[in-house]
Amino acid sequence: MSDQVPVIVRWNDVPLDMTSIIGKFKRSEFNAFYTEREQGFVLGHWVLEEGYEDYGTFPETYAFYLIEGQATVQTDEGEYIAQPGDTVLVIPGRYLRFQVKEPVKVLYITSGAQNIEQAQAIRRQAAQHSNMEET
Repeated sequence: MSDQVPVIVRWNDVPLDMTSIIGKFKRSEFNAFYTEREQGFVLGHWVLEEGYEDYGTFPETYAFYLIEGQATVQTDEGEYIAQPGDTVLVIPGRYLRFQVKEPVKVLYITSGAQNIEQAQAIRRQAAQHSNMEET
């Protein structure tokens, strides 16, 4: 681990500078405060409001740790409610819909991302475009 990576990352230490371009959320902003390119590993914060995202065809593995709010998780096996303190595991190839009806704060971990820098550049550009539309 690099000496430049802080030991503690508080929620507002790193700006939410990216926007989901895949999910269907009213708001979806996140950051990536730690990455390891060789492993395709990303760690960050995510805030989202009302909407959903479908997983299953994604090549990456995700883990979402809920800090605030509540989400409905739908799988082929059923429907579950995730609350603060719960971790949602997204495994490639397994259907999962992550749906929220109220604001949610999440710590997320991604493993197996193919091209972290390119994906983040596209999402930052989407976030800047979204911010310009609001003003």
